[in-house]
Amino acid sequence: AAAKSWQIPSEVTSDHHFAELAQVGAKILLFAERGARRLNETKREALEASSSAAQLKLDLENATARREQFAKECEEAQMTATMELSRLQGALDEERNNLATLQAEKDALAQEAGAQASEIDILKEEKRRLKDAHKESEKSLKRARKEISELRQSLDNLMESET
Repeated sequence: AAAKSWQIPSEVTSDHHFAELAQVGAKILLFAERGARRLNETKREALEASSSAAQLKLDLENATARREQFAKECEEAQMTATMELSRLQGALDEERNNLATLQAEKDALAQEAGAQASEIDILKEEKRRLKDAHKESEKSLKRARKEISELRQSLDNLMESET
């Protein structure tokens, strides 16, 4: 049956029919060539798409690897920053303790200076009183000397008058 389908029927034997058949065959060949070109273009586009897809897959894998590396570096940086922050917090606490100690020492020195200032004021007052007392003593001594001198004079006068 398949062999019979390729046999030309007897009524299609004229030149006109052959010409029509040739035209149909030419059109079929033209459509076949176009189809082959389209198939080749589609194959080429499919190969390009496949190559492009493979490149995209490779790019995605590279991007994923870079993202994972970046995440790892970020995690390491965060750990380093956390350790540094902890170290700095410890140093800050130590400096606060040192500052508190220095403040306490300053307060103690200020209190001591205040006590010394009070003592100095007391000593200055004592010095002033001693100076005043010394002046008074000198005045008293001067008066006593004058009185002694007057008494001697009186005594001398009295002795002279008796003789």
